[in-house]
Amino acid sequence: MKRLKSFLSILLTAVMLFSMMPALTAEAAWPTTSWQDSGVPDTTWYTTQTTAGQGTQANPYVISTAEQLAGLASLVNSGTNFPNKYIRLDADIDLGGRNWEMIGTNSKRFTGNFDGNGHVIKNLTHYASTWEEFGLFGWIDTNSTSFGIKNLGVVDIKIDGLITYCGALAAFVGIDGYGNNSGVENCFATGYVHSNANTGTIGGLFGAIYIINTNGSSMTINNCYSACDISLTSSSAETYYTRYAGGLMGEVENFGGSSLSITNSYSASRVTASNLDRSRIGAFTGYIDNASQISMTDCMFDTQAAGIGYGFDKTSAAFAGVQGETTLQMTGTSVLPAGWDTSVWQVQANSYPQLHLFNAASGSVAGDSSLVSTLPIFLVENNTLQSLSDTVSGVKHNFTVPVVSGVTWTTDQPGILAINNTTGQVTFSSPSSDMSVTVTAQLASGAKKDIVVLCKSGVSPSDTTPPAITIGTITPVDFSASIAVTANETADIYVLV
Repeated sequence: MKRLKSFLSILLTAVMLFSMMPALTAEAAWPTTSWQDSGVPDTTWYTTQTTAGQGTQANPYVISTAEQLAGLASLVNSGTNFPNKYIRLDADIDLGGRNWEMIGTNSKRFTGNFDGNGHVIKNLTHYASTWEEFGLFGWIDTNSTSFGIKNLGVVDIKIDGLITYCGALAAFVGIDGYGNNSGVENCFATGYVHSNANTGTIGGLFGAIYIINTNGSSMTINNCYSACDISLTSSSAETYYTRYAGGLMGEVENFGGSSLSITNSYSASRVTASNLDRSRIGAFTGYIDNASQISMTDCMFDTQAAGIGYGFDKTSAAFAGVQGETTLQMTGTSVLPAGWDTSVWQVQANSYPQLHLFNAASGSVAGDSSLVSTLPIFLVENNTLQSLSDTVSGVKHNFTVPVVSGVTWTTDQPGILAINNTTGQVTFSSPSSDMSVTVTAQLASGAKKDIVVLCKSGVSPSDTTPPAITIGTITPVDFSASIAVTANETADIYVLV
């Protein structure tokens, strides 16, 4: 017998989808040392100027250790911004154990070119106890020259606290100057970016991109994706500030004059906010103030993985070239989307598209990180009415995970979500109150992907038939109505006003 529960929620938007946030790590549990502590950064790759690296496109500076990457941050933050210089990463790098300090500040911005060379940087970690911008790169600017970031994965990031601007790749990018053409290509990110600041602007790859009122400069973002957990956790109702969050980018401020183009990119990020009245969020980009000289082509986002069905906030400019799809639509075929390059992307059933570049060395840190980053969970879909499908912001039924050789699936609440790794079946037991549960896909190498889902209370997991709902005459004067739900059924009813 199903439990009887019916209720009416009068909302500006579907707020209850975002009512439960995952538990945050206490500040005391974060690393107490920094990659900028005395004696840690290594700048010899730059200061010695050997024939191994001259900073030219043909003979770039070479970085292969965490200490050398910290040296890049030290140099840029001291005023060496690398205009027209080239830097190449020659190894996968683990930044675990210390707090990362971003490359480039508001007053000392990075303006060079960084080639990840098919490698990943993992465990980038930072907790902000005061208002701070953050990312692998902090501030990037094109005022004096072009910049470039390519062929790079930033995986299993852990960012929280009073974050103002943040993205895995960069917190803030300014497109300005005259005739400068900058680009980001073949990049991806996993992990979580949370902000408890009342003015947070966060995204999977970029926090904010500002298109400055100049002539002839441009920025392109091609062949990139994000599979992060993006969350604005501040419940502050202070009206002076607005918060922004998006699966790929938090905010784009367009002052005109320069251009931004995004192609063949997607988001499988979860996007949530504690206070939607003070937040602008979207599964692809939180907010873009106007569409002039901005183009987005052959891009997509997973509505079930995002927990929201819209790519851009309702107040934002939107783009027909960004389409929302269900998880099965994005992963259930071995054919790439139209317009996507088979020399850049590879695809297989039960997986999001992967970038070829990172799978060149099978079993490498980069290859394993790429593999798990594209693994989905298959929540129940309602093909009759997609709005009744389960999403990460409302799990009410059993679901499945893909069975992949070497991948082990676990949860932090096995009593609520029990996973059979042989069949991929996940058995859902409804908790006594709504609860966030983390589902993890992990390889023996340690490469992993966390997916946070909100498990709903008081529901019958075996029921996949939507209830019949009858709405009587609505009286406009007092906005009253008679609403009836099929006996012994549960219905969450939203009225948008």
